[in-house]
Amino acid sequence: MGDDETRISEEQARALAPCGRAAAGFLAGGTVAMLGWRRLYRWGLGRGEKAIRNLIGSIAVDIETGGGFSSAKPLPNPFSGFLREGTEA
Repeated sequence: MGDDETRISEEQARALAPCGRAAAGFLAGGTVAMLGWRRLYRWGLGRGEKAIRNLIGSIAVDIETGGGFSSAKPLPNPFSGFLREGTEA
């Protein structure tokens, strides 16, 4: 067993070069994708936390004011009384 058996030929090295480049590209692309997903996850998590904080804050204000922020009364129908319908004459 000498050095000749463990070495690869020049032809084999040229054949394997695209595989090495593909592996390096895969690793680089995977790293970039992972960092992008982490950033997107953090952004979504922060946005969700902000929404929950705002929701809890509005509930707290509603409790403190005794329901002062309840929905408004419905507006009258703009078509009531049109052509004297629905009015008591």
